[in-house]
Amino acid sequence: MASPEKIMSQQFMAFEKTIEKILGEPIADIRNRPLDEQRRLIENKHKKPMKFETRFPFIGRGNILRDRTVDNETVEKLLDEALKA
Repeated sequence: MASPEKIMSQQFMAFEKTIEKILGEPIADIRNRPLDEQRRLIENKHKKPMKFETRFPFIGRGNILRDRTVDNETVEKLLDEALKA
């Protein structure tokens, strides 16, 4: 039986090959390209802007709410108020 590390390595390699196939570029090029440049290339290829959505709220001390982004100070203030109650 293969070791867990070998299985994970094989899965990771398969994942990288899938990414290469979808984007049509070698994984080394994808890794070395800044995210904003990668985003621009994908937007140009598909002729539309990328869109990010959240389907559920994050739980914990994060700063993302369903309808808006809140700065860290506001999150900390609200948390402190909730803990005082």
